[in-house]
Amino acid sequence: MQTNYLLKIFMAVIFLTATQRLRAQNGIAGKITDTNNEPLTGTAIELRNASDSVLKKVSVAGVDGSFSFENPKQGKYYLKASLIGFAPYFSDVINFDGTAVAIPVIKMSPSSTTLKQAEVTALKPLIEVKADKTVFNVENSINSTGSNAYELLQKAPGVVVDNNDAISLKGRGGVMVQIDGRPSRMTETELADYLKSVQSVDVEAIELISNPSSKYDAEGTAGIINIKLKKNKNFGTNGNITVGYAVGTYSKYNSSISLNNRSKKLNSYGSYSNNFGDSKNEFYLYREQNPYIYNQSSITKRSFFNHNYKAGADYTINKKNNVGLMINGNHSESDGKGLNRNYISNFFTGVTDSILKSDQTFDNVSDNVNLNLNHQFKDTLGHELATDADLGFYHSKRENYIPNIYTTPVTEQPLSQTFFNSFAETTIGIFSLKSDYSQNFLKGKLGLGYKVAVVKTDNVFDFYNIIDNNEVLDNTRSNSFEYTENINAFYANYQRTIKKFDLQAGGAYGKHQFRR
Repeated sequence: MQTNYLLKIFMAVIFLTATQRLRAQNGIAGKITDTNNEPLTGTAIELRNASDSVLKKVSVAGVDGSFSFENPKQGKYYLKASLIGFAPYFSDVINFDGTAVAIPVIKMSPSSTTLKQAEVTALKPLIEVKADKTVFNVENSINSTGSNAYELLQKAPGVVVDNNDAISLKGRGGVMVQIDGRPSRMTETELADYLKSVQSVDVEAIELISNPSSKYDAEGTAGIINIKLKKNKNFGTNGNITVGYAVGTYSKYNSSISLNNRSKKLNSYGSYSNNFGDSKNEFYLYREQNPYIYNQSSITKRSFFNHNYKAGADYTINKKNNVGLMINGNHSESDGKGLNRNYISNFFTGVTDSILKSDQTFDNVSDNVNLNLNHQFKDTLGHELATDADLGFYHSKRENYIPNIYTTPVTEQPLSQTFFNSFAETTIGIFSLKSDYSQNFLKGKLGLGYKVAVVKTDNVFDFYNIIDNNEVLDNTRSNSFEYTENINAFYANYQRTIKKFDLQAGGAYGKHQFRR
């Protein structure tokens, strides 16, 4: 089946880059202006521990100057606000006890330091608000010390990571997470494990794109988070070794090693990191559904071991052209057991009728490998062209054993029991070729580009009933399918800043084809 349609159509539609005011029902909220009561849009507000100044979360002021921190942990904090051209602001200590705190309007004063007096440095601000994205710069920051990429992501403005590792951006789920501009084809748990194994010192920046332009794939319309990993810019041969240890209910370990050799023309690099240990997750749910009351508890212990690797080389042909080759991937293993109980009671009397025991065991393995060949052109007149050819491979196996045993509430004698086993295997092969061109145009930036992609997916899901210790395939619950996805797309995009407004318009046309 073949369908031609517009993947995205934004022609003649103007986006005003604005952040809506967030109302933190159980958080800390406020507004920030200058001395003339004009909102300071784009101001970075940091929530820090009062005791040790550790950064907990970052917020960015919206078009009306409002900001908020939703549901921080109870404790003592202070706020730090910063914006180029203004003196930094530090608040008094805020004692947050779980109820909403409204901060009086913060007024920032212009900096007394002129540009001529200021010392020019290469340090970037913590937050950069651009026309198409917000950039959380962590390179060379104290915030990148002693943590991992997962913890950095939790601090990024507008990002929420829940207890199940689901990621949302400005309240919207289904966010596409990219690593160095390439989609991560991992489950939420696999992605969380990967990010926990990436040391924060290896992260350069986190780009947050809440309103993706026509440049991006349709699957990223809910928002895109791009995690840019650091490249060593020092000449000569150098390296870095880190080890880490954390303990909660169980111990966790991580380590990494990286090597880099840079000359005037050639830069070669390689790195390896891992993360392993045990984790515990508790989940409780109480619900009333006439004629029963369900009181459910789930305690899961999980063991994991993750490996990440990357190697590549970049070659400078001349002042305008660079080419590069890179391979990166990760291998993840996890297994564990869940202790699940569901107490089923009479809705009217509250007397427990039966108990459902479902002590699940699971075993998961996944591999992800990507190969990239790239070329970059950039001149002094503002013309830029970037071309990437990518090959990717993803493979995962998941096995789950699920017993369902109903027992009496007191003696816990079996009333009925069924046993299941499921096996899921996914294989994905990816080829893509894309180019992005941009140049200065009519006091703004014009962007053009195309993408060709072929994705082949093979999914197998087998469900077994266990009868007399024998596995019997249940065809009504099992499935197997293969499909090939072919994308051919072209986009045009234009950006321009007029006074305080960032304007963006664009359109895309594509041809999408599925074959089974």
